[in-house]
Parts: sequence; C-alpha cells; structure tokens
Amino acid sequence: MELTAGIIAARGSAGGAVGVAPDVQLYAIKCLEENGGGGASGPFSAIARAINMAADKKVNVISMSLGGKGMSAIESYVSNAVNRGIIVVCAAGNDSSNALYYPAQCKDSIVISATKQSGSTQVFDTTYSNYGNGSTTRIDFAAPGTKVYSTWLGNSYNTISGTSMATPMVSGAVALYMERNPELLKIKNRSNRTTVFNALKNSATDLGDSGYDNYYGWGAINTAKLVGSDTVFNKTDVPKFSIPAGPVIGGYGLKMYSSNGNGTIYYTMDGSEPTLDSLNYVTESDSYGLIYLPEDAGVVTIKAASIRSDGTKTKTATVKVTAKDSTNYTGSASKNYTINRQDYTINYDLGNGSW
Repeated sequence: MELTAGIIAARGSAGGAVGVAPDVQLYAIKCLEENGGGGASGPFSAIARAINMAADKKVNVISMSLGGKGMSAIESYVSNAVNRGIIVVCAAGNDSSNALYYPAQCKDSIVISATKQSGSTQVFDTTYSNYGNGSTTRIDFAAPGTKVYSTWLGNSYNTISGTSMATPMVSGAVALYMERNPELLKIKNRSNRTTVFNALKNSATDLGDSGYDNYYGWGAINTAKLVGSDTVFNKTDVPKFSIPAGPVIGGYGLKMYSSNGNGTIYYTMDGSEPTLDSLNYVTESDSYGLIYLPEDAGVVTIKAASIRSDGTKTKTATVKVTAKDSTNYTGSASKNYTINRQDYTINYDLGNGSW
C-alpha cells in the first residue's frame, strides 16, 4: 500500500520520491490481510466491499494492485463502479503467465502489464509480468514496473518490481487527465471509461508488434502526451509571486516564492519558456527571490517553473507586470498571486500606491 500510494501521490518531501500526481487526494481502503487473505469472509468479499466503499465515496479512479482466483463474481462490482463514472485500473499479475486473475479478468477493468528500462526505451519484463492470450485474457496498456523507487514503511523508501508498481503509474496518469478535463469529474456513467481509454490509447507509445499485442496491449503509457506538457506531473515546486511590501522608489520589485519552501525556480523576463540555462533562484524556508524591474520597463512578462535535472518541468507560472513611474511614491503595499495555468496582469501604480 505504501509504495503504490507513493507512486501516485508522493510529494518529494526532503528530497524523496515524487509521484505521478502529487496533488491528488488519496482514499486508501485496507481489504486484505498481511498474508493476502480477506479475513473470515475471504478475499472476494473483502475486495467487493472495498470497491463498493470506494464507489460510495465518489472516487474518480480505483487502483487495484491485487488479484485472486475464483472471483468471477467480482465482475459485477467492477461494472457497477464503471457505471458510476469511475475508472478501474488493475494489475495483470506477476506469474509470467497469460492466465490473469480477477479483477484483471473483468471486462471493464483497464489491465496493466509491466515494463523495464532497456537503454533509452521500455521493454516488456518477461521475468514476471503476466500477458494476454489473444482470446480470453488481455492486456490494455503497459507501464514501468521494474525497480520502482517509492515510499515505504517506517517513513522510508524502497525499490520493488511488479505489475503492482506499474498499475499506480497508470492510475496517477488517469487522475492527471481527469484533472485536466474536469468535465469528466461530473460524469457518472460508463462513458467516462470510453473517453479515458481512448485518451490512453491515442497517447500510448507503440511497442512490440505494431498496433495491439498481447504484451504491451495498445502500448506503453505516455503521461506527458496524455495530459500535455504544461500540466502538472512529477511536480516539485510551483512558483508563487507577490508584490514586496515597503516603499518602491526608482523601480519595481517582484518577490518569487517556492510552493514548498525549498527548491530552485528558473525564470525568464521576456516571456520565453524557462530552461535549465535560465536565470534562477534557490529558495529556502522563509526566503524568496526578488526580480527588479526599472521604472520605465513597461510591460514585462515573467515566466517561472521548477525544472528537474532531467528537464522535466512543472506547470509554468506566468505573471505580466506593468511598471509605472515611481515619482513621489512613499507608500507600501503587498499582494499575493498563485499562478495556475492562467495569465494574471498585475498593474500597480507606483506613483499613487494603488492597484
């Protein structure tokens, strides 16, 4: 549970792992015991209750890194959740077999196999991942599942392999897609599954045989293509901006914060996209970067983002600042802006101290 939750939603605290969708809200339901059993009523009843409970809580995605034999009756519970607009994502299993367990066998589940990294590409991991047989069992998509680093027991981290790791990769990507398309959150019927499935299919990276095959399904999940490059994923910091308090004479100052108090913010002052070569400021707790603009700067567009060493960006925060004549201004003022995929124009008259 700890590792799969982290794959979806870890926030990278203290330099740790970052999940696919750090802003997602998790609703965790314990349905199996340590040994994989479901208590006195057995695993079927435990999983069925968990699915119903999640549906009653109006979750948008159910991620199940579990499975068992002799549970064909679980089909109706999965279908009921899908009928309520919920996306159900399931692990294919780790037997190197084409005999899938339930709930991966359910027709409404989105079934995930596992890949490993080989050079610059992903390949199906034949050492454990289950696959389809072309008739009674199927794989829908593949995702990284080998040597996945994430959160673990005791406030620690661990590296584990399995389709149980690949599944939350896809669940997190689906959550991001639904965040990007909030109208889907209001739909409470099975058309949601069709929409999300087609989006996953159209954005997947085709591996193996051209088109569909029994190992990768329709291909490896491609989160960046699914949600768009300007959507949050693997987020570390979201820049925030504020007008500095105190007299501003002879120019204009703009404070720049990190959302989590620690991180590097890269920024440009000409409206271009920030890169690792851009101006930058390393924020620390209770500190900020200060951008100075001359009083005759006119309108300046500042774009800022946190960028990881591999070049992955957060969403880009944009602020349009209009600097005005500061003659005779002696007042002070402050105002905060949190930037969220929109452009805000900040017009502060330095001459009379008014917004």
